[in-house]
Amino acid sequence: MLKGHCQNGDIQTGFAILEQMKRDAHLKPDEIMYNSLLDGCAQNNLVDEGLRLLEEMQAEGVKPSNFTLSILVKLMNRARRLEQAFAIVADITKNYHFHANVHVYTNLVQACVSNQQLPRGMQVLEQMISERIVPDNRTYAILVRANISRGYYTEAVGLVRGALGLPDALPFLQQSIAVCPNLDHALVNEALTSLAERGQGTAFAIPLLQSVKQNSPKVRIDAATQRKIMSPCLPSDGSDRRPGQGKGDGKGEGKVARPWDRR
Repeated sequence: MLKGHCQNGDIQTGFAILEQMKRDAHLKPDEIMYNSLLDGCAQNNLVDEGLRLLEEMQAEGVKPSNFTLSILVKLMNRARRLEQAFAIVADITKNYHFHANVHVYTNLVQACVSNQQLPRGMQVLEQMISERIVPDNRTYAILVRANISRGYYTEAVGLVRGALGLPDALPFLQQSIAVCPNLDHALVNEALTSLAERGQGTAFAIPLLQSVKQNSPKVRIDAATQRKIMSPCLPSDGSDRRPGQGKGDGKGEGKVARPWDRR
């Protein structure tokens, strides 16, 4: 009942149900109930109510979990309280003797990006690797998109390479723990297409595509993605001449090898 009211945007009725339970000696609110209310607070930007609920939760002896922390980081992110998000994670994990998981860290990454602190988001990823926490698809997706949108193409490509375990990944991603086992192939296609659309086909998209095909052949690259990357390198008149090839001499003077022809 409580969760249903929260999901329907009726947070006050959710709080009323909690108070009703507390008056019943045979019923005790558990972590799931508190988390449901906290999530309702996050969805409706009720920051002060959420923080009071966290205090009450702990006072009642209900131990917060990583699920609780994920919600709290989301709540702080929407309130633009980035420092408080980091402080809450540090305090709760220390007080209750557990380590933040990938979902908490990824929410911190999202909070950094949302608050225009991309370098700090990259530092969070580096901290995850140092703590042997495997990033998931969402972790990489947030950072790859953010780096491309800001024109940090080297970093974006280095992230994709790290996620796939390819050569020349960012230095801190050059280890097996950085490889994302559930990386969505759509993210790789999106990154390649975005690079090409920003005029970075030759410099970044084509080398990345070659590396993917050579080292991660199981990654499915869509035909549309390949056409997007290669089209600037093809002659505009529809002929099969390579760029720079001489006209009508039959000898191929000025022939320039295309990047995808190299072995």
